[in-house]
Amino acid sequence: MKGMIKIMKKASALVLAILMICSALLFAGCGKSPDDKGAVVKMYISAFPSNLDPTAVNYGSADNAKLFGLLYEGLFRINSKGKLEKGVADEYKYFADARDNTLKLEIKLKATNWSDGIAVDAEDFVYAWQRLLNSETDNTAAALLYPIKNARKVKEGQCSINDLGVCAIKDNVLQITFEKDFTNVEYFIRRLASPVLVPLREENASKFDDKDNSDYSWQTSSAKAIPLTNGPFKYKNVNDKEIVLERSLHYNNVSELKDNPVDKAVKPYQLITVYSDGATADEQIDKFLNGEIFYINLSEADEETIKKAGKTQSTLIPSTYTYFFDTTSRLFGDARVRQALSIALDREHINSLTGRGTKAAEGIIPFGVEDTMKNTEFRKAAGNMFAPKGDIEKAKELLAEANVKSGSFTIEYNKDREYEEKIAEYAKSVWKELGFSVTLSGKNSKYFYGITSENTKFAEGDAKIIGLDFQCTTPDAYSVLVGFSKKYAGGRADAEADEPVYTKLNITGYDSEEYDIICDAIVYAANNEKRAEAMHTAEEKLIEDSPVIPLFNNADVYASKELSKIDADFFGAKNFTKMKMKNYQKHLPAANEG
Repeated sequence: MKGMIKIMKKASALVLAILMICSALLFAGCGKSPDDKGAVVKMYISAFPSNLDPTAVNYGSADNAKLFGLLYEGLFRINSKGKLEKGVADEYKYFADARDNTLKLEIKLKATNWSDGIAVDAEDFVYAWQRLLNSETDNTAAALLYPIKNARKVKEGQCSINDLGVCAIKDNVLQITFEKDFTNVEYFIRRLASPVLVPLREENASKFDDKDNSDYSWQTSSAKAIPLTNGPFKYKNVNDKEIVLERSLHYNNVSELKDNPVDKAVKPYQLITVYSDGATADEQIDKFLNGEIFYINLSEADEETIKKAGKTQSTLIPSTYTYFFDTTSRLFGDARVRQALSIALDREHINSLTGRGTKAAEGIIPFGVEDTMKNTEFRKAAGNMFAPKGDIEKAKELLAEANVKSGSFTIEYNKDREYEEKIAEYAKSVWKELGFSVTLSGKNSKYFYGITSENTKFAEGDAKIIGLDFQCTTPDAYSVLVGFSKKYAGGRADAEADEPVYTKLNITGYDSEEYDIICDAIVYAANNEKRAEAMHTAEEKLIEDSPVIPLFNNADVYASKELSKIDADFFGAKNFTKMKMKNYQKHLPAANEG
């Protein structure tokens, strides 16, 4: 017995000695060095952005949503399965206020902070939404807020921004007062998951909006400062050579919690995209194959690049690659001409040219978008609005009715995407058969990445078509459809007129009073069923008038090595907060790198 006790004492002493050695060495296989902050993951997240404004995600490149989704967090989010989840919102309630006979929604915010450690508060949402509704600016997201009391009047300059039915009743409580005829609060809450309704801190964002402040600009070409963010990552560095995103220690209030590891809310320490060796996935693929980077976004890559990547993941996202007409040009001013060009195209063939998990467009609205509410799909209810193989003869009939036998115009496309050139060449060949002379103009990614309704690349009088990704920013069809209405496109309005006169239309210049009336029915629908009915009518009208030609539904395509627990939301934004990297210590940068 005494011998056994003696052996146990020796064993205990040995264990204690091992623990002491581990404590001294820390990183000699027994623990984690205090200097080890976590995985530094070199990857290719997206094409280099030209615009860092998180509300600029509708047009240009679907990559916008992927990048900004890592940096900003709104009140709610919708996961890849369509389920509503809380973001900055902690809890909410809505009620009829007998004092002023209005319906109100109150949202309590959870404790979280901006990337500089200052608390995110209700005023940050008030400011961000007032910014969208500023009558002097253009943003299609403005109409998302029109159920709020006086929102539309504010946008049209008919009343003061102080009359908007949004206020901070406490630092952490946002109160929203609705218009008298709006009652569908649960529908509005799902809309608050839109990636364009994220908060912005006034003292910071206003500097970037100030065109006279040379030190601040949303345009990366002239930016000297980087904006604050409230999401899981923050900008560490942004220049032509690299974008470094770093874990925000202030996200979800982690920095103020005692005895918690720094990676409690966000696992990876840094996500680094290096552009000096190539600004596209096609130029980055060898680095991926050689193990220099561990994640590569292939959504804009060549077909050959995707094949080289090996095992990939592909998921449809609510974004459609679309040809936008300049409807104000003489040639494209007649809807019959636009419709003829649209129906002549074989969308199944176009989709075959992408070489990825895309799907031929069946309408203006992409696949996966809700119809009446969650668990219903707009595209399934509407069906395919296009002849699958195109209809040249019908196109010729429409052109004859319009008395158009010929014409010339330009297609602008992103030359950094091989498939866009193939599509443009195909469209040119089809439209040549209809009598048109088409010039192709390839531009680099930066040209398209920051396009908004305010800086549309149409030159007055030119007959031009621009190929852009058209991103849905609400879980239903609302954000796409109302953006074509002059009343709801978020453009500037002349406040001095008796009736609002819109001085800036949507990106195509499409202007239809009939369509505006249909959008009235969408915006002020009494219930989800009525709204869905009006949205289907709106899509039918757009197909008839064809201010755009939807071609295929975009897909999120990527490949990864040694990484796990990569997630995404409904809009295609990646979620790397829980991402793990196998043996990441082997890939930490040298001391002189970091």
